[in-house]
Amino acid sequence: MFTQKPIAMRSNVTHVRPPIRPFVFLFTFILLATTSNSQILLNTSFEGTNPWAGMTNNQSCCSHSVSTSTSVVHDGSQSFKSEVRANDPAVSSGYRAELTTPNIRDEGDMWYGWSMYFEPNNAANNDWSGCCGHVVQWHPSSSTGGAVLDLRADGGRFDFCVNPAGGGSTTHQPGTLRDIVPGRWYDIVMHVNWAASGGLLEVWLDGTLYYTRQVNWTSGRYFKFGM
Repeated sequence: MFTQKPIAMRSNVTHVRPPIRPFVFLFTFILLATTSNSQILLNTSFEGTNPWAGMTNNQSCCSHSVSTSTSVVHDGSQSFKSEVRANDPAVSSGYRAELTTPNIRDEGDMWYGWSMYFEPNNAANNDWSGCCGHVVQWHPSSSTGGAVLDLRADGGRFDFCVNPAGGGSTTHQPGTLRDIVPGRWYDIVMHVNWAASGGLLEVWLDGTLYYTRQVNWTSGRYFKFGM
């Protein structure tokens, strides 16, 4: 295991255009390539003059889409704010404000960790992302297809979905999903073995094992966060 440190991300996310207030979630990303060498690939708190160091901002439309905020922070003095507004133009066939990590190869045995805070909104059931919208995703290496793995917040619940081939149907998390309570922090740790045979997904939510699944990953993928 590894020690999770909080960093921040603030975001307003939706695929559709509902009349909702912005919501906020804050992320810490500590990525380890393998359990054996415990190599840290990214550890950021979005501080300093270059808060996007190690990341690429090319999945957004406007100046408000990707920015920093000092009003909601978890560790340090800034957070990453990803905002999608009702009248934003489409980007890559969707409404999005995402950062990517092009220098990180999501393969082998990897760990991911972040802290997330949701601000209340006016949508029914605190439906932050609209139908099928994700706040974290691993996109197929190809330019088409659906997310290989993603966290969805539609319906006001934490829903970890898998689509190992990236082009097939998505499998939602079974069982009773945990409600997203706005105005508080959540700590999320994910362990993913990206193997094509004997692959694995494990998710901890606030220190408790929330979801585990055997998955044979057959598509390449890259990491995106925000909407």
